Amino acid sequence: MNKKTTTKNFTIAGIIMTIAVTFALVWAGQQWKHRYNWPKPVTEKQQVANSAIAFKNLQLISAAQEKYKQKDWDKDGQKVYSRYHVHLWSTLDQKNDPLLIELIPKKLAFAMGPKKDADGYFYKNISRRYLDAKRNTRKNDYAKEWAIAAIDAHFFSTSKRVFLADSSGKILIKHTNETPKIWPFDPLANGWEVITDIDQITHKR
Repeated sequence: MNKKTTTKNFTIAGIIMTIAVTFALVWAGQQWKHRYNWPKPVTEKQQVANSAIAFKNLQLISAAQEKYKQKDWDKDGQKVYSRYHVHLWSTLDQKNDPLLIELIPKKLAFAMGPKKDADGYFYKNISRRYLDAKRNTRKNDYAKEWAIAAIDAHFFSTSKRVFLADSSGKILIKHTNETPKIWPFDPLANGWEVITDIDQITHKR
């Protein structure tokens, strides 16, 4: 390769590098300029729609838990509720191998964090709940009880709706500016309200 060809190749490479760096700087500048506008706030209308879906999902999980408990999946002689809602989609057999049962949809089963939500909510399995004002706690006995929360995944929501469902068959709601860090065995005595119908959600402010 002669000197002229080498110089030409270096020039082309330099131009490509310059363009790439320019685009990167422009993109970074735009991200910084709009840093307070992302993620976009969720409208109240969308929140209500998401909450209605979360309510239906908790009804589905409640029904799935009752079906799950009817069978001894791991053949240990005990029929228990599932500790994790993901196992309501795919559980483990007696050899600890995955067993697809599809009591809930896969999308719902894997909605386990703010960045892995299903229609604006993620689901937190509650294994320990507090008993009294002194915050004494007890773990669930999965032979007779389970609990799960549905939490608003949008940080900039105008009003967070948090749901709690458990083996009592009740679905409860609480309005809060932050995600609860502890969960009560007696939600009604701790500011939660029972929701029995989707229409009630639109009146909860």
